[in-house]
Amino acid sequence: MMNHRESWAEERTAPSKQKFLAESQGLSESPPVAKAPPENPGFAKTAGSISVAPLAPSDWNDEILVVASKVKSYIREVSGMNTSDRVMQILSYQVRQWADEAIAKARTQGRQTVMDRDI
Repeated sequence: MMNHRESWAEERTAPSKQKFLAESQGLSESPPVAKAPPENPGFAKTAGSISVAPLAPSDWNDEILVVASKVKSYIREVSGMNTSDRVMQILSYQVRQWADEAIAKARTQGRQTVMDRDI
């Protein structure tokens, strides 16, 4: 009944921000775009104007890797029980172990992609 491809729909994509600004200022050419430096895990990555440094392996040991609200709501819906915050640390530890084992399997098979069969 409802169809988004009505007769009034236009098949176009929005211009990039730089192209829009160039067109709105009356410039014929868009301003030059700075190329991103090549990916190197040893250097900080930039996202827009925010500099984001990758976490060191030791920093990941304290990082929670699971969505706490999802785990808590699942446990509550299935059992009606509450969930301690310490559960997230244990689950994250287990996820790290599984990920480390999967990484090792992928490396032994000469792959750079961790697949479902590695876990």
